[in-house]
Amino acid sequence: MGIPEYFSNSSVSNYDNNLIKRYVIKEEKSPTALIITNKNPYNLPIDKYYIKPLGHQYLFLIFPITNIYLQHGLESLLIEKLLTSLKTKGYNVLILDKDKINNKNDLSFFNPEIIIRPSLNLSINVYDVFFIRIILIDGVLKIEQFDKNANLIRIFSDRINKKTYRFKAIGPILSKELEKRVTKSINKTLSNLYLKSTFSKKENLSLKNLPLVIKTPILKEDYKDIRKKISDSYGFKNLKPQPKGVIIRLIQRGLKLGASNENIHNYSLISNHNENNDNYWSLETKINKIKIDPPKNTLELALTLTLKEHTKNSPPTLIKRKSLSTKTPIKKTYDASLPLTLELAASTLLKTFLTQL
Repeated sequence: MGIPEYFSNSSVSNYDNNLIKRYVIKEEKSPTALIITNKNPYNLPIDKYYIKPLGHQYLFLIFPITNIYLQHGLESLLIEKLLTSLKTKGYNVLILDKDKINNKNDLSFFNPEIIIRPSLNLSINVYDVFFIRIILIDGVLKIEQFDKNANLIRIFSDRINKKTYRFKAIGPILSKELEKRVTKSINKTLSNLYLKSTFSKKENLSLKNLPLVIKTPILKEDYKDIRKKISDSYGFKNLKPQPKGVIIRLIQRGLKLGASNENIHNYSLISNHNENNDNYWSLETKINKIKIDPPKNTLELALTLTLKEHTKNSPPTLIKRKSLSTKTPIKKTYDASLPLTLELAASTLLKTFLTQL
């Protein structure tokens, strides 16, 4: 049973009152948090990809009748929930692949105050006993904190252990229980990170191996029908349409996947960033069209991609701007077929864009 997944709503930032007073009223620049992830954490479960189950649903406590899994896996859930938690604390967020952590330029880029590498080991099992469903969630969240020299300075961990009784244990219910427990654990663990800033001064970047900053895509259309179909693709027709920001986030995830697959040193930038005299490339994305063709069972995605070069003490230079579109088959052999296809389509368009430079 593939349970509905969580994707951060990139179009909305709900800041808590303390951070508003600290960073908005005082007009100080919002701090930046850098999340170190596994390489290509958003690899899509296509073809021979194996989905590791989080647990099982048992009949009469002992007979397993189905697997329980997240289509993108735990890594995706962890990063998306962590992203939302940091945004609500007033942080700009950067996401970087783990294999880049030994490059000091990566860690000083945008002068992050917090550098963390999260991991989550978790299981969820459901036991059907007549008219009662017992939901057991058990696992450990670990967040490692690094300094600007890539030295591990702290490790924070929290045990997630919860037993819940419900009359039903269908996918949406399991999804909400999982999100609730992971969010609570993340907030508890992050509370230890806001006590002290990791950096005092920003180091200059080398002119070599400049990173590609994938900015948050721009979406003007509402696409309520697409947002509803994203929810429906998990197999539960009573779910509400996903927020508009979920489409934005899925496309940005696909762009990052495409850049990583091309071995391009890249960041995902969540939120707007004031230019700060760094040297880097930026990718701006405008979402022009998302359309589903039911007879052909395809998803059409059209984007305008803009690549700019940013050089210290100079205005940005336009390198290339191009509008591209692609039609991608929607595979319905697994749950979450539509969000997976949307990410894959964005990844394909970026690859096409880069090959035409």
